Amino acid sequence: MARTRRIKFTDRDAFHHVTSRIAGRRMLLADPEVKREMLDALERTAEFSGVKIGAFAIMDNHFHIILQVPAPAGTVPEAEVLRRYASLVGAKASLRLESRLRNLRAKGDSLAAEGEIARLRARMNELSQFVKTF
Repeated sequence: MARTRRIKFTDRDAFHHVTSRIAGRRMLLADPEVKREMLDALERTAEFSGVKIGAFAIMDNHFHIILQVPAPAGTVPEAEVLRRYASLVGAKASLRLESRLRNLRAKGDSLAAEGEIARLRARMNELSQFVKTF
């Protein structure tokens, strides 16, 4: 039987409870350093995605996150997309993207540059994309 489709609210802020567990009940999150790395990844993904972390619990074999996914407030400006992207992947990768966008525009291919920015924007304020990225 197929999974029931997720209800998505796009016209207002929505709160979600996200949980996931490690397969085989393995305790892969028992190490405090692993938990710190996971929290860092969670915060970077939230910054990029534009979601707000309400609460979280990282257990030894699973985690829980309460998220607020704000309704999109219009188009995210390109400078903000690049800032958020840098928070997710780091400054070097963000600079490579900026350089690629400049090169595309210099070659007269603004459509390709806008397409790359549009793909990043599509990952923002979206629960499924947040979970996938995280």
